[in-house]
Amino acid sequence: MKKSYVLFMTLVLIVVFSILANSILEIISIKNENFVQKTLYLQAKNHILFLEDYILNSDLNDTKEIKIDDEIFEIIAKRDKEDSKLFFLSVKNREFAIRLTKQIVIE
Repeated sequence: MKKSYVLFMTLVLIVVFSILANSILEIISIKNENFVQKTLYLQAKNHILFLEDYILNSDLNDTKEIKIDDEIFEIIAKRDKEDSKLFFLSVKNREFAIRLTKQIVIE
């Protein structure tokens, strides 16, 4: 009779600890995913600030579109119309759902 209680308690403890370990591993995984997404967002923000600075400080009278090749991000700046001074900036991650857009006017 004692052996059955010991076996039952062992099984209960194994189940409780496995559920606890599973939840801890899920929390760690979510934290890592959030850290990766935050890092990629900061990189995208830096890319869009660089692109804005480049467009504002360059002479781009005849340029309709600027595309920068990157392994992680798709970086594009498009002019609204041919004679327009309005540019649409877009930085998009190729793997995750991170996308930043901005409009600037060249004076």
